[in-house]
Amino acid sequence: MTAAASLKALAQAAIDRRRDWIIDIAEQALRSPELGFREFETSRLVSEKLTELGIEHSRNVAITGVTASLRGGNNGPTVAVLGELDALPLPGHRSADPMSGAAHACGHNSQIGIMIGAAVGLMAHRQRQGVLQGGVVGTVMSNRGLERALARLGIPFARSAVGDRYVLELLRRKGWSLGGESSGHLLCLDLTTTGDGIVSALQALVLMVEAGKALYDLKQGMTKLPQAIVNVAVDGAPTATVC
Repeated sequence: MTAAASLKALAQAAIDRRRDWIIDIAEQALRSPELGFREFETSRLVSEKLTELGIEHSRNVAITGVTASLRGGNNGPTVAVLGELDALPLPGHRSADPMSGAAHACGHNSQIGIMIGAAVGLMAHRQRQGVLQGGVVGTVMSNRGLERALARLGIPFARSAVGDRYVLELLRRKGWSLGGESSGHLLCLDLTTTGDGIVSALQALVLMVEAGKALYDLKQGMTKLPQAIVNVAVDGAPTATVC
């Protein structure tokens, strides 16, 4: 799977999980149509949903507007996602407000739902970036297939000498949070400073629940390459002394 396809799948999964929530937002806007520069309830609704998503935003822009910005992990083009809040003055419409005559015959209520849905997808990617905090550290014994799988996702990978202490040392030097050995010793520095099997297992379960997929399906993104590890005897090697 390419990096673009992976990001698309991540966004789609996040949006699908909130499907009913997003549809309800559009239907709430439909039931409360407001004319231009008077969209006080619609503005409040959008602000409330952005707050639920943890997105900082500004209100009362040009009277009733709401604006928010999300930054990615890399420099690149800026894309605007627009959702119009106002309805049309159509007093004879079946969905018109009895007092103002406003109705969402324009479809702006759907625009609002789409805009919030886009925010859900973008936040899913941002949250994954934030948790990862950079790249991943493996060791000289890590399978090459792991490195290739991470590269397809645009995630940096670095190798340390074998041993948790060396993985930890390189993680700290790079300011990253996730690393480990092929033996299964994983370090999640955002949660703990040592390899902890229980923490690692819980993180795997969290990902399975968020993605709505079995572990078998999640691991399909990586294909292990043939690998052999051979112990080589060395004549005259120093003998360790136990004190």
